[in-house]
Amino acid sequence: MLQKGVDATKATPETNAQLVKSNADRINAIITKAAANKSDINTVLTAAEQNRAQIIENASLIYERRSRIQANHKAIATNQELVANFVGRV
Repeated sequence: MLQKGVDATKATPETNAQLVKSNADRINAIITKAAANKSDINTVLTAAEQNRAQIIENASLIYERRSRIQANHKAIATNQELVANFVGRV
């Protein structure tokens, strides 16, 4: 509209009413979409918070398992050394 310029001869109460209605309809569509997006955003944020909590819990479990694995590795190395010493004496 602005690129073509404004033709004042076509500006009538009827065309203005049509333009106002068109703008109002577009605004309502935007408001409806924004409300839906807000709901979607809240759902996504809630899921992200739950996922974050689960990830933190999993990390804690992983560190605990890693610690047990490392302790087990040390115990296995000690047993291997004991067996090697025993076999070496026989």
